[in-house]
Amino acid sequence: MDDLRDDLRPERIRWLPPLVCLVNCGMVGLLVVYTMIDLKPILPPFDPSRLFLFRIFVSVLAVLLPMAAGTFYLQPVYAWLRNPRSNPPEKEPPPRVPRSRREGGNAPVTFAAFCLMTWVLIDILFFFRIWTMFPRTTLGMAAHFFGLPLLAGLIAAATVYFLADYLCRRYVWPTLFVNTEIEGNHRFGRCASSTACSSR
Repeated sequence: MDDLRDDLRPERIRWLPPLVCLVNCGMVGLLVVYTMIDLKPILPPFDPSRLFLFRIFVSVLAVLLPMAAGTFYLQPVYAWLRNPRSNPPEKEPPPRVPRSRREGGNAPVTFAAFCLMTWVLIDILFFFRIWTMFPRTTLGMAAHFFGLPLLAGLIAAATVYFLADYLCRRYVWPTLFVNTEIEGNHRFGRCASSTACSSR
């Protein structure tokens, strides 16, 4: 048991924003490869340079926006890591949960949601960009260009969720939830609740 406690490293929750960045970089790379091998419907003639700046914009948005949102979300946890005594160990009533524990407990699902929402935003921007570029947009083109970023967002969100869930279960939650009464508290997800209960 002591060896397990010594192996806990709650500071590794700082890995989550770079992890989101890497996952979304991978999804952007897959989309670039998909475009290079030309697996897309037949398009009317157009100037590819008209999409160049837009592709750079959405790529930067996909990589940086979830990472920035996640970094801001974890600020209470970062504050707790700098001063663990700011997170009192004694049990508290379920409705009064320190922000560091609440944000840390919901980190996997929140980071996954940030990823998915970013890709949905990209999906909407891409859809309207294609709609304005081609005067005659077919239903097949619209479905293709709308579905591709959405599929990328679902894959990225699922990947981020499972990786973040493993990181939090393995290194963060057993320390973050020490002596915390969370059973019956709706502010924690099931994953965090089960991990905290099993670590007692």
